[in-house]
Amino acid sequence: YTLYWSDGTAWIPFGARLPQTSLTATTTQGRGDVWVRFTGAGSVDYDFLPAASWAGREITIRNDAGAAINLDPDGSETINGGGAGTPRVLAGGSTARVRSTGAALFAAISL
Repeated sequence: YTLYWSDGTAWIPFGARLPQTSLTATTTQGRGDVWVRFTGAGSVDYDFLPAASWAGREITIRNDAGAAINLDPDGSETINGGGAGTPRVLAGGSTARVRSTGAALFAAISL
């Protein structure tokens, strides 16, 4: 079983058995995304929602694709204080845990 809670707009999964979203193309973050795995062959973008819309939450992104994934913040927002709107690159075989503070995104990327 998976427990869900509502943020007033969407149902968000909670707990140890989190649903996985598998993607092969550029996509925009879903409100319920918690664990995302890319498996395509080409370079793609993962476009984040505005940080304020998922403040205090975290998402894990795994790159099992054949090319890099661009982790793209919304508009003028940043990831780890980088340039506004500048994406971070997630190389093949890497995993990123991204947390929203409500104003910016912070990512821990591991190989």
